[in-house]
This record gives sequence, C-alpha cells and structure tokens, in this order.
Amino acid sequence: MEVTVRRTGAEDYGQFIKALICGPPGSGKTLTSSTWPHPLYMSAEAGLMSIASLDLPYVKMEKVNDLLGVKMLLDQPASDRANKFGFPVETLVVDTIDEVQRLLIRERLEDLQIEALRLQDWGYLSETMSSIVRGLRNLDLHVVFLSHLKESSDSETGRTFFKPQLQGAFADQLPAMVDLSLLLKAHTATQVVDNKIEAVTSRHLQTHADAFHDWIKDRSGKLPANVEVNFKDDFDRIFEYIYGDIDIKPGSETTLQVDVPTVLAPQPAQVQRRPTQRPTAKTGGTITSSKQSAPPAQSKLQMPTTTDQKCVDCSKTIETPDRYDMSMIRFRRALCNECFIKAASK
Repeated sequence: MEVTVRRTGAEDYGQFIKALICGPPGSGKTLTSSTWPHPLYMSAEAGLMSIASLDLPYVKMEKVNDLLGVKMLLDQPASDRANKFGFPVETLVVDTIDEVQRLLIRERLEDLQIEALRLQDWGYLSETMSSIVRGLRNLDLHVVFLSHLKESSDSETGRTFFKPQLQGAFADQLPAMVDLSLLLKAHTATQVVDNKIEAVTSRHLQTHADAFHDWIKDRSGKLPANVEVNFKDDFDRIFEYIYGDIDIKPGSETTLQVDVPTVLAPQPAQVQRRPTQRPTAKTGGTITSSKQSAPPAQSKLQMPTTTDQKCVDCSKTIETPDRYDMSMIRFRRALCNECFIKAASK
C-alpha cells in the first residue's frame, strides 16, 4: 500500500477553520458569522433577521435531508461550487445545530410512530449527529456551527454550569470535533456619550474554559482570552491570530511504499467501503473576506439524482445519493426508498 506524507502550511494544506459559537438568543451569533468569507447559511430556524440587510444566501432546512443535499453540492472544488450556486461559497454556517438535532428527533419519532425516545434511540441520535457533523466538518471550506446555551447543574455538588443546548451525550462530543469552541458574551453598561447617558453594549468571544464553561477551547492556542466582536472584521482578526505567522509554501508531498502483513489486511468480505465523493483537486492559500455580488432572490439548485449503489436487500438501484447517505447513517447498510421505509417501520 502507499502512504502519502504532506506538510502543514503548504499551499494544498487548506487553512480552514471549523468553529462552534454558542450564546443566548440575541447575543449576535448569526451576525458575527456573517463576517466570515462568502457564507452560505443553512437556516433551521427563523433567526436571520439580524443579517436581512446583508443580502446573504441561505437554504431553509425543513428536514435533515436538506442539509445532506447541500453537503453534497459543497463537497467539490471551489470553482465547481461557484458554478453550481452561481456565487462563491467559502463558509457554511449551520444556524443552529441544536435545531438540527430537534429536526432529527422529530423525524425519528415520526418514522417509528412513537411519542418519546427510547433508550436505544439516544444512541442512534448521538451517532447520527456525530456522522452529520463529521461530514460537514471535513468539507474543504470554513464551517461554523451556531448553538444556544442551556443551564445544567450537578445533582451531587449543586454546581451550575452551561453547555451547548443539545440533548444527550452529543453536548459534550461536539466541542471536541471542531477547532474552536467559543462563547459569545454581551455586556451592557451605562456610559456618558456626548454628554448623554447611554446604555452601551460590548461583545466578545471567550476562548478559554472556566468553571462554568468547561467546553470552551482554542485548539490553535493563539487566540487571546477574549476576542472583541464588532460585526465587521471578526473573522479577519481570528484568522490573522491563527495563521498570520505562517509562511505559505509551495505544496509538496512524498509517497511511501509500505508492505502490509497479510494478517493485518482486511478481507474484502469483511469490509464494506463507502465510495468517496471528495474531489482530487483542492483549493488552498489565504482566504480573504471580500463580499460577494448579490445573488438572485431565489435559485433552484439541481441536486444529484442518481447513484450506482445497489440496495443490499432487494438489489435495486438506490434512487438518490441522499437516500444512500441516510440509510448508511441510520442502518449501516445501503437501502432503496422502499426497503428504507420497511426497515424504519420495524
């Protein structure tokens, strides 16, 4: 087998930031994410009023399949993405990830015709959310997950703390899956401005954990404890803190030939490999935050509609890549629509 060795900081390395931004409603999560380069919003809730004047593109998410469909369109080189959408997309903003989880719970209850999640359903929920986040995180662009906060307490010590507003174990898993897990905080103070007393609100992103928010982290180790938020150049300053001292070098890689012992090699019958849809050409270099030209009010994107995969139950061709993705996430096997519905009803 062959092993490819690359170098960080090279042109083909891809300086993308994967972030989780948490905060209470109205704190400015959506507005600060608009400073990221060429954002596309996956809106799972009616919370885009703060960016209504910015003419930014968004896709309304009414079911989890909507998110998977957009993921497939984004999973290609930047030039191909721009041709598909009609405008450049360099950042995907999921607004909000806790609403995505609620959609998934609702679909689970409807599919199984039950009123409450059972014990086995919580494992399914955590595993499916992890699969969705990993798929989005691995895209070759910036990804921002927005989330509300929930207050929790330790029944033994009585200690109060705050976490992303997610149910089950996934609330602890998500921060570990991204580069930055940040808390957006707003503070209002009375100040004298032009000889008048006014209430002035300041905002910042907290980057270091404390006793109430142990999930906050900065994997780069380069951000200050608090990053000022002004809704103008928030991303530019974060990017400069992390990558400003990196000298971009020409891409280079080395291919090594490795002999794998037969005893360690998996047998074909034991492993089902999911075909990858990742492009061979990647974009790299410094990302700028120049604003895009205004897209049309609405545009219909042609989703991929065919797949060469066969249903493992009836051998029919699976109708869409979305159905393939959902069946692999949910049942760990490729199913057509008819067999998917049968399996969900059991």
